Amino acid sequence: SDDGSYVYIDGQEMAKSPGLHPPRTGCGKRYLATGEHSILVKMFENGGGAYETVTYSGPDTGGKFVLMKSSGYDGPCKVTSPECDCRAGWCNLIYLDPNGPGQVRDFPNFRELTPQKAKVSMTIGFRNEHYIKKMVNSPGRLDHVAILFHGVLHINFAGEYKVCTTSDD
Repeated sequence: SDDGSYVYIDGQEMAKSPGLHPPRTGCGKRYLATGEHSILVKMFENGGGAYETVTYSGPDTGGKFVLMKSSGYDGPCKVTSPECDCRAGWCNLIYLDPNGPGQVRDFPNFRELTPQKAKVSMTIGFRNEHYIKKMVNSPGRLDHVAILFHGVLHINFAGEYKVCTTSDD
């Protein structure tokens, strides 16, 4: 992401690229059993270009890195007014100006915030600010935003998987 991102699988940190930084990728490896795995991706954007991708490789992908798809989201995907149908894909909860008019230099305390938008995407493959702006439906510059992506990864073949989050500041 631009500026920081984390990936959690089944509640455990798997990959991270925290803070304000130039383009970089953070990866982690772990054994994943066959079946469903809860995924949470956190990202924030302070200013400038925006970028967020989540890829993985392992037995299900033939060892090649591919964009991680979500087979759905466990529970409702809604905010105060907008709501999305999250039976398939990633549930994206969007927090605009999470620190008020101030900069977003680190992850906000999501538990104290209410998202303004909820959107669905099939992958987290936002390769530049244009793609994130389109998903968020934000005119003008995309600054001071934080997003939680909730999803489920279905693993067909147990084994060691590598998950990466790539971000740019």
